[in-house]
This record gives sequence, structure tokens and C-alpha cells, in this order.
Amino acid sequence: MPNAASRAASTNGNIDADGRRAEARRLRDLVAALSDEFGAATESRRVLVKIAATVVVQIEILMGRLAVGAAFGDDVALDAHLLAELGDLQLKVFAALRENEVLQ
Repeated sequence: MPNAASRAASTNGNIDADGRRAEARRLRDLVAALSDEFGAATESRRVLVKIAATVVVQIEILMGRLAVGAAFGDDVALDAHLLAELGDLQLKVFAALRENEVLQ
């Protein structure tokens, strides 16, 4: 795991809202952490880890927008639906990582 200075602020327990750079750091941190946790010995495992990390980052972004009332396209219902869909996908990807099987 990278040292605290090179990790995303949210990984260190801080809120960092400087846009895409923070999101990219968070994605990189999550890929590293999930690779350590679940292993990434095969390409299919690496892909699942990247998908899991991407979904987590997207959920965090969406939750952050909803928390401050900035809905995607000013449509809170769409954001709620998207959040539910991302949550379902997150559960499936993490289940696949835990069970060592590939999604079909």
C-alpha cells in the first residue's frame, strides 16, 4: 500500500473535492487495496478488481453529489435509480471476487 502522502485524501480519511485528479487517485488506491485483498493473479481477477474499484468510485461520486443536492442533470430520481443499479453491480462484482468466479 502506498504511503499516506501518495494516497487519495479519502483513503486517508479526508474529503478531497478537487475533481478528476482526486477521483483518479482514489481509483488507483482502490485497485491497489482490492488487489491486495482479493488477489489479482489472473487477468480475469485484475478485470474484476478494476470493475469493482470503478463502481465504488462512481458510487462515491454520486453519493457526494446527492449529499450536496447536485443531482445528475437535475434529476434526483435518475440519480437514485443509477445509485441502486451501481449498488447491485457492486454486490455482484464483490461476490464474484469472493467466490472466485467470473460474472456471466
